[in-house]
Parts: sequence; structure tokens; C-alpha cells
Amino acid sequence: MNSARSCFHSGNPIITLKHALNCPRTVSVTFSIAEKHNLSKTSPPEHSLFWRLWHQNKHYAKKALATTFIQDMVKGTLNPISYTRYNVSDAYFCYSGADDYKTAMNKAQDAVLKAYLSAKYRSYKRYNEMFPRTMCLKDASGIEPNAVCKEYSDFERSVVRDEEAVYTIFAMLPCEFLWPWLGSQIEYPDVTNVYREWIMMNLKVEQGNAFAAGNFLVDFESVYGREIDHDKAGRIYRQAMVYEWQNFATACSY
Repeated sequence: MNSARSCFHSGNPIITLKHALNCPRTVSVTFSIAEKHNLSKTSPPEHSLFWRLWHQNKHYAKKALATTFIQDMVKGTLNPISYTRYNVSDAYFCYSGADDYKTAMNKAQDAVLKAYLSAKYRSYKRYNEMFPRTMCLKDASGIEPNAVCKEYSDFERSVVRDEEAVYTIFAMLPCEFLWPWLGSQIEYPDVTNVYREWIMMNLKVEQGNAFAAGNFLVDFESVYGREIDHDKAGRIYRQAMVYEWQNFATACSY
């Protein structure tokens, strides 16, 4: 994550924002974590749960790609108000999510799952410390998220609260893979595109971090002998994917 810049930095305010608002909702699986826990960052097996869920819900990913928010950002014509509204609303999700991932981390019995959720929690925590300084806010208590973002946050919290820790992975996987997938579907932005760096930091990123989660799920069942309710996992994954799409879709509606 890039360091925050002053809200009064001279120059284009969107450049100030795009340097600071690198989305924390994708986890970087560092070499040390991957090596310690033998996590492969290559594509999971073709018929794995990771790919089954993705293909079953790919139409929502295509809807996200087609949103005005994504398409106008790629063209460099996105209304700055829409961009800012999206990031401020998303900050609410991240502030709520930090506590959720801390709870899931503490519930996790598996060492790999605990390490993964810990990385997620730390990512959110860093972002939450940076965001108020970037946006000249005291804290996130004054943020009024849009309805979709609030529902998404409440949904994630319910999964963390009511389900075993492993099901938290299915609430986060849609975001974890959707964003780099979106990056793979768009051209590299022109150097004159004011949103170029945000796109490069948030969309044009490796898919290996999501793959690591998918491979963990394979090992969770086949190596560790643990059971995952695939129907439940599918319901959680699908709802999270719908919220990801709707978050983009509503960003330009005001």
C-alpha cells in the first residue's frame, strides 16, 4: 500500500486519492507465508471448488465489468464524485471488516487459515489507519455508506459470526479473484488516464493470491480431511459476488 498523501497536496486531487486508496480487500500472500504453509499460487485444479464457484457466478463478474464505474474509469472519464463516493463508502466496509477478520482469525483452528485471515486483518487495519488522514476525517464514524455497501458489510459479519472460520474464505474469494480478473479483461490504461495508478494497483494485479486461497481449500478437504458444505459455500460465495457487482453498479447512482 502506498503511503498516504496530504489532502492539501498540490495538483490533481484524484492523483492524491489514487495513490492512497489501494484497496485492502485483496490479500498479498507473501513468499514467507506461502513457503511456511506450502501454499501454491498457481491455478487450482480445473474441477476444484474454486473454479466451480467462479464459473457458476461468472455472469456477475461480467456485469461488474460492464458497469459505468469500471468502463468510465478505464476510459479516464469517470466522474470524480463517483470515484470518491465509491471509496468513501467502501471505507465503511473496510472499517467494519477489520473487526470481522480479527474475529474469524481468532476462531480459526487451522494454522494456514489463521495466517491467511491474519494477513487480511492486518491489511484492513493498515488501510483504516491511512484513510482518515488521506480524506481529512477524524474517523469513519461519520461515513454513511450506500445501502448495498451496508448490506454487504452486515452479510460478511453474519458469516463470520454464525459460521466456522473457513466459510469466511468464501465471503472474501469473490473480491479476491474478481478484481484481478477485471484487470485481465481491460487494456492497460493510457499514461494520461488520471485513474491509471488506481487501476494498476487494484486491478492489474496477480491472480496468485486468490489461487493460494483456492489451493488451501483443496488441501483443507483432501489433505487435512476437513469437510466443507459445498452448498453453503456456494450460497455465501454467490451473495458476496452479487454485492461486489452491485457495489460497482451503484457507485454512479446518486
